[in-house]
Amino acid sequence: MDDGTVTGDLSPIEVRVLGCLVEKEATTPASYPLTLNALRNACNQTSSRDPVMDVTEQEVQSALLSLRDRRLARPVRNPGDRVTKFRHAVPDELELDDAQTAVLSVLALRGAQTPGELRTRTGRQHDFATVEEVGDVLAGLSTRSPALARELARGPGQKESRWLHLLGDHPGEDGDEATPAAASASAPTGGSTMAATWVAGAEAVVAAIADPAVGAAWDQLSVLEGQTVASLAGHLARGAVWLVGEYLDDELDDELDDDLDQSGGPPDFTSAAHYVADLADSLTDDDHRAIRDRGAAVAAVGHDHLVRTARARLDALATRVPTVEPDRVIAAYAGLSIRFDDYLATRIVEQAVHLDDLDRSVAGLDVDVPDEVVAVATTVGLDVLRRRHGSMAGLRVLYRATFAADCLPVF
Repeated sequence: MDDGTVTGDLSPIEVRVLGCLVEKEATTPASYPLTLNALRNACNQTSSRDPVMDVTEQEVQSALLSLRDRRLARPVRNPGDRVTKFRHAVPDELELDDAQTAVLSVLALRGAQTPGELRTRTGRQHDFATVEEVGDVLAGLSTRSPALARELARGPGQKESRWLHLLGDHPGEDGDEATPAAASASAPTGGSTMAATWVAGAEAVVAAIADPAVGAAWDQLSVLEGQTVASLAGHLARGAVWLVGEYLDDELDDELDDDLDQSGGPPDFTSAAHYVADLADSLTDDDHRAIRDRGAAVAAVGHDHLVRTARARLDALATRVPTVEPDRVIAAYAGLSIRFDDYLATRIVEQAVHLDDLDRSVAGLDVDVPDEVVAVATTVGLDVLRRRHGSMAGLRVLYRATFAADCLPVF
């Protein structure tokens, strides 16, 4: 291996770009090599990323130029291509096998992790039979010259040691005292974990709606202006549970998905934060009335019937949703497209926010919103806040109460 290829000084964006190229080659081979726009979308995913980033096209281009100089990535323009695409050269330049490449890419995309976490998260790139096999790969990466991975000191209460890549900087990490990825707000957004989080939130929704206290307060007004508890329950059941099934039934087919990638990626692609912010900003008084009326129509069947319907639909979706590829493209609204995991994140926001509304609306109701649901909703909400009010807004809202009053709520 040429020791000049990697010096451990890659920038966070360069590490993210390289990790995405490796990941997408294995998980979406039909659309690999990646266009610039598709690569930017991959870098900005809210799923399987820690930390979540918001990089610009110019930043991705700059990172690609640096990686090209290091011979780790290169542009590709085949006959018939309408745009330039990009591929990585990690195995060749770093002399890695498939197992080592998979582990290094997941470390690059998700920060410090245990061997057990790595075994789960590399499943779409390489099938490790045991955790010990992952440990052997990590040991090999750590003894190379230069080393490509390092074991962190085990923190208080940690049963397993975590490992860190040595490609470059680690945003949010601080040497041996790095915060575990699983403890960060973005941790629940990884691969099938997003689906599991949505299922957990949907279970909480059905449990809350089924509570007898909700049925007893059915015709009372909720904390939302002009909306009854029944209407809120109907809106929650539809928007947070079975709407996912309706969107899946209307998903874009593979041929359209390929066409979008080949044309440089869809220019009208939306993220979870954009989806939530655009939807909230566009709602008029008439739209809010329509939402209340639709919720009331859904709940018009009565409390018991709504609970049975929500339960039956969730039972079907709980097995279907985890089988959907996180990067599957589905139709969003107004001609926009969205990755499935990003769409699930918008539904998780709906779960968290309106479960809280229901909890505050019904006396004697004790809603248990799963921690992972709150974490995803918080991550998306802070992203919306930054987009609306600037990069320091999240910090000020968290630590300066007087500033929080100036930031309009998303919902």
